[in-house]
Amino acid sequence: MKLEYDYDRQKEKKTELVNQFKQISIDRLSFDDKSIINQIVKESIKLSPPEKEIHMSHFITLNSFNGMNGSKSTKPGNIQFNIRNFIKTITSSALSIQGALQTPWSLVLVAIILWDDLYSNAQIELTENEAVTIWVMWKYASEDRRIDENIILPSINKEMEEYNKSMSKKELEFVLENLKNIQAIEKSKMEPSKWWLREWVSLKYSERGYTCDSLSFKA
Repeated sequence: MKLEYDYDRQKEKKTELVNQFKQISIDRLSFDDKSIINQIVKESIKLSPPEKEIHMSHFITLNSFNGMNGSKSTKPGNIQFNIRNFIKTITSSALSIQGALQTPWSLVLVAIILWDDLYSNAQIELTENEAVTIWVMWKYASEDRRIDENIILPSINKEMEEYNKSMSKKELEFVLENLKNIQAIEKSKMEPSKWWLREWVSLKYSERGYTCDSLSFKA
């Protein structure tokens, strides 16, 4: 039997994600530039369609009394959210965003809130401090997505200085714990003095709704 994919559900899910991103942007940043939001979602969130549910008519048989109603199990669609691509897109759109937002890392706050909403659901109050920290960590991380903890704070304050802002060591400790709790970062197992950045999460959705029980990581 030829598989049928639910492209309407894929399109619907993409619209849901764009609207969710836009709502967070408006609520937290008063930012609603549709063209930039659409571009960010396009570059950082990839969706594959779920299979369509197929219901097959059947005669009354023993299977009918065993709970086998003729429905065919279907493969769900996939959502992959890549925070590295998100930050790259923001960086390339800096000139367009400049003036509309207070800092170049402002939209990163939307990314980590969306990350928490879609995946970790840690229900932590995320702020500009978490946004600038993840921005800096990605900016100065090595190719294998690791960064020495000792360079994080001076790098953050170097970025924030231009905007008359700063972060203390105690504040950074609190922020790193929050980012760890939403599983955006974790301590490197091979090098305990370094943090490792999670690049993407992958989760499933179906035509009946969205599920968070199937996750994968790029290690």
